[in-house]
Amino acid sequence: MDPSRQIQRPSIVCSILIVVALGFGCPMVGAQSLSKLRSEVRESDSEPSSDSDRSRKRRESGGNRPRHEKYGSSNSSKSQFGPSQFGSNLDDDCAAEQLAGYAFLAGVTSPIWVPRLAVQDEGLDAAFPRYPYHPSGNGALLFDSELPGAHDALMVLQGDYGTDFDALQSGHVRLFGEIWSRFGFDTEAYFRKEKLSIGDDHLSNGDFNLTYRFAQSPNWQFRAGLGVNWLADSIGRDAGINTTYGCEWFPTDPIVVSNMIDWGRLGKSGLFHYRGTVGVTRKGWGIFTGYDYLNVGDSKIQSWINGIEYRF
Repeated sequence: MDPSRQIQRPSIVCSILIVVALGFGCPMVGAQSLSKLRSEVRESDSEPSSDSDRSRKRRESGGNRPRHEKYGSSNSSKSQFGPSQFGSNLDDDCAAEQLAGYAFLAGVTSPIWVPRLAVQDEGLDAAFPRYPYHPSGNGALLFDSELPGAHDALMVLQGDYGTDFDALQSGHVRLFGEIWSRFGFDTEAYFRKEKLSIGDDHLSNGDFNLTYRFAQSPNWQFRAGLGVNWLADSIGRDAGINTTYGCEWFPTDPIVVSNMIDWGRLGKSGLFHYRGTVGVTRKGWGIFTGYDYLNVGDSKIQSWINGIEYRF
């Protein structure tokens, strides 16, 4: 048996357990979930403060105190610090602030540069095999466009069914496309239904994003993008900005592990969306199972999902 496969199998098992734990470790939502989602998207913002309120807050924070009371007199500063000592302290403060700024920037951008280092991305363009684990390669990307079955573009069509094991059900479709230059698009739509005592409640939501594959190897692909979220029902339509971040892992034939995060706004509230799946693929066709979580304001919708996909 191939030793590399023996090493990879624990990682695959861990990925499956993580998805299952996320999906079943949290309580499912109760009734009126779609109504709650709708109200979070469309509720009005709090009223802005009046001029008198702003003046009162300014007085309480010391906005009307004399200048010498707020900052101290110049004479007292001079008596405590000499010119050379003041300059030394200023240099130390500037150096500390600069170091903190570099650390903050490194932390904020780590979701981009850490994967690039981890997969040893050399900035090359890549082609796509006819399907993952094609005999011409060992994953889902080819770095030689002359290999048999190499394509300049990829399309992925997915459809799945989700349930919270209570009153909520959803149908989901996703279309993802990408070209050799790493640019692509990712769009999806959820068609949700909730059974209530007075009848069924329906609404749809989804997003559309332009994406870029910023880190890649035959077995790993990381993507980020920017787009819009949307929600529609019989009452009206709402939208908001969206950022997306995701990765696909092809550890060994025929396994595919996928994780995706959306973070942005929808109507009047903030939005967070996570979707994680584990599946198998064979000559372009695949089946998968996983967990889907949507948080808009105080509204939370969780689903166990099962679906099918086709890559071409």
